[in-house]
Amino acid sequence: AMNESDVESKIMLERKLADLHDKQREDPAAAAEAWVRIAGLSPGDDDAVNTAVELYERAGQLEAAAGVIADSVGGIDGDTKGTLYEKLGELRGKLGDHVGAAEAFTEAAQILKKDEDWDLAAKAYATAGQFGEAADSIERRAQLYEGKEKAALLAQAADMTLQAGNADTALAQLETASELDPNNDQARKALLPLGE
Repeated sequence: AMNESDVESKIMLERKLADLHDKQREDPAAAAEAWVRIAGLSPGDDDAVNTAVELYERAGQLEAAAGVIADSVGGIDGDTKGTLYEKLGELRGKLGDHVGAAEAFTEAAQILKKDEDWDLAAKAYATAGQFGEAADSIERRAQLYEGKEKAALLAQAADMTLQAGNADTALAQLETASELDPNNDQARKALLPLGE
């Protein structure tokens, strides 16, 4: 494979090598390395990236799995890119890199417009003690909603904003939440000490 000059032939040989490592030698890490080379030979091939990630996970090499996505995701388009960012967020979370996880989930949320990704980003930021960023993620999640749901999320964002030390912004978020849902006890109770 190293001596082959034709890209298609090189890919075919790397696939055979990956298959040998995985099925005959039962070495998923070595198979993953072959798939990483395939991904390098065919930029934008999300199947090669996903296969490498899956094999690295099977080998217990989460750092390498995350690295494959981080190195390759820039060349991939559309929803597939968002799905890869979700996987990257999951892997970074397992590795204890909560800021990295939050950033990956934020990227996924911007592409896929999924409520769950904003929620995961906010939780990861909060775990890392970055309450301002957590509040921003919750506020951006709130934009997907109207009425009571939006008010409840803005009240949550205000709580994080307050933890970040920004009382003025928290007050504005709570006022908006209270306007959207005058019966929101959480927003009303939180407004009382801030308004004094």
